[in-house]
Amino acid sequence: MSKKLTMKQSSLLCEELNKMKYKQQGGQALVEYVVGVTMLVAILFTPMPNAGGKNAVELLNDAFKKNYRGYEYVMSQPSGE
Repeated sequence: MSKKLTMKQSSLLCEELNKMKYKQQGGQALVEYVVGVTMLVAILFTPMPNAGGKNAVELLNDAFKKNYRGYEYVMSQPSGE
């Protein structure tokens, strides 16, 4: 005793199945995002033994400071005019 679906019923059924599928994928994307951000933060703030125990954020901050000190020194010199 099989019941045949009309084209409209079949179309509506496919739409509902697609909506359910997209909702599940949306939830999975959130989980992937949270895992990725957590890993990135862990990597950035984990101390590196060959860098004197500093983490990547501290090293980047030190590099910016050093670069700015060089720029500041050059700008403080009198011009050649």
